[in-house]
Amino acid sequence: MIRSRQWSYFSYVPLRYGNTTSLDDAVCCVAARVRQWITNPGRPTNRVLAHYARAVRSLQRALDDPSQRFHPDVLCATQILSIFQMLDFESHSEIAVTHAAGAATLIQLRGPGRYQSKFEKALFLSQVGPIIADAMLSVSPCFLEEPAWQHLFENMALGNSPLSYFCDEFVKAWACISFVPGLFCRVQSAIGDTSADLQATRGQLLRQILELRSRLLKLADEQNMLASHPNASTGAPSLLMNTAKSEIQYDLLGLYATNLIRLERLVVALHPSGSMAWEENAQRHAVQVLGMNNPAKALTPRTSLSLRFKMYIARATLATKEEWRQEILRRPLGEVMDKEVFNGWLAEYTKEYT
Repeated sequence: MIRSRQWSYFSYVPLRYGNTTSLDDAVCCVAARVRQWITNPGRPTNRVLAHYARAVRSLQRALDDPSQRFHPDVLCATQILSIFQMLDFESHSEIAVTHAAGAATLIQLRGPGRYQSKFEKALFLSQVGPIIADAMLSVSPCFLEEPAWQHLFENMALGNSPLSYFCDEFVKAWACISFVPGLFCRVQSAIGDTSADLQATRGQLLRQILELRSRLLKLADEQNMLASHPNASTGAPSLLMNTAKSEIQYDLLGLYATNLIRLERLVVALHPSGSMAWEENAQRHAVQVLGMNNPAKALTPRTSLSLRFKMYIARATLATKEEWRQEILRRPLGEVMDKEVFNGWLAEYTKEYT
């Protein structure tokens, strides 16, 4: 947090400090943790934990009060408390994810019409990644794919530096990727479907997957992150993993690669027979993501944690390579993938979070 000096919702906190008890207590809590962390890194002291307990109580009172719960300062306090856990994310990332899930629920309950000021827009954008990750883990559609939330993405011009987690590149990428969890959910249902209209459902799903993949590749191309020539072995567009000139671009490349893995494997799941090239694309992207591991350790905590979660999908894809290859080779033309093989990949991925 100290090393990563860039524009964020935290830029507005000094001006709002002193207005809301829940926000004040959350700020004091994190300030106490940072002060201790600088002088004596390690587990929080009893004094720091007392600050944390007070902040949680203040936040709970605000959430219980109908006149306060949707105030932007309350949402900000919720998100600031997740920073408390991020300062100790090496051993408590699951608790940080829980805090982020609470903020995501509050964002949804507030509705898309409440994000008008730059402060509120920044609060929203800071939680888009965790919102989509939570939907992926639960294999359920993400509410951000709904038209009203997509319209909100379109109105997210913040006028900030282009090299920021709130820049247009990230906003466009997240708007696109918010559809991925819903496709996962629908493909999982289609794989277990034995009804007569499976063929029509599968065809519609495949078109949606390919259209979304094309959108992602177009965004990458607009940001000069695609090679001028397709991959020699698969004929697919290739991400240029060495084009990142900042850690934010580095993170964005990882975001593209991991979601291309997901979409390419969804194609294989719907049409295993004859889909070996799609599986090879997914494997190639997984290797690229894992290749980002060592450089990530020299990045700021935020980017390092973000890339750490991207490693989960890459490792799960490589770990299930043989099962998927065998399924492609043995599955007759016209049949979908065996549901146990598909769910085995999801289980391999989600177990990394526990």
